Amino acid sequence: MSYLIRIVGAALIWVVVLVASTIPARAAETPEQALRQVQRAIDTSDTALLQRYVDLDAVIGGAVDVFVQTLVRQASSKAGQGGMAPMLAMMVAGMQDGSDAQAAQAMKMLVTGETRKFVLHGVASGKFAGKPRKEPVQQDGGLFSPLFEGASTGRKEIRSITDVKRTGDDATAALKVYDFGNEETYPVNVRLVPVGDSWRVREVTNVKQLADRVRREAADQQTQE
Repeated sequence: MSYLIRIVGAALIWVVVLVASTIPARAAETPEQALRQVQRAIDTSDTALLQRYVDLDAVIGGAVDVFVQTLVRQASSKAGQGGMAPMLAMMVAGMQDGSDAQAAQAMKMLVTGETRKFVLHGVASGKFAGKPRKEPVQQDGGLFSPLFEGASTGRKEIRSITDVKRTGDDATAALKVYDFGNEETYPVNVRLVPVGDSWRVREVTNVKQLADRVRREAADQQTQE
């Protein structure tokens, strides 16, 4: 009898294990759902949620690379260098021949830090949600704060998510983001990577095109003024 009880007990344990293994703790999110969470983070001023679904260091780092390249080209003209903040112009001047790798890295780190601060402040303050708070949130400003003086702090809204494709372990998607500050719609192409049971934005793949467009818009605004 005891032998039979041991067999039945072992069988019951295996049944429990097998059943438990077929019940997921939480349904995996799709890339679309992850991108919706980015909008939710903006709307609720939740910087922790934003950083869960967006690798800010990677995304900003890629954008800053393009930004620095643009500044170096701009600095080649006297007029272009004259439009820069003095500290920025001095740092870029030492990079024009491409030989000062240390200066380039230092500049990238500084601009990345300022951009990260700008983004997190925009979210935490409620500005990017279109609901700016009256009380001060985080610290806004720094060495390169003049870089963002003309940047829109209006609400950012993902209007559409299309062309979602899985490519190997990654996923790509095309977004339409509306900026209530300047009333413009921007096409933003992103690459996401799987993280746990969800996805995280790792790269904006059309950042150069976006930078060119923003630069043209800034130039047009200066001409109108």
